[in-house]
Amino acid sequence: MYRWEPHIPRGSLLCVVESSCCEEFILCSEDSQFFVRRRAANGGHEQTARGPYARAAKAWIELSSGHQHAAKVAS
Repeated sequence: MYRWEPHIPRGSLLCVVESSCCEEFILCSEDSQFFVRRRAANGGHEQTARGPYARAAKAWIELSSGHQHAAKVAS
């Protein structure tokens, strides 16, 4: 289980490294640190596993491979 906290920018440039199929979980880098980011219910963003690449990439793989993408039905 991962602990999610509000994403507070710590650098001037946010880079996307990888994204899950529907962009529910995004592996990002910012100011020489990596983390997994997701959209929060309030419209902002949350982050987890901030730190070295190996730690954040492991979290991203676990989260993105374990989530169920709900297919959108065309109307």
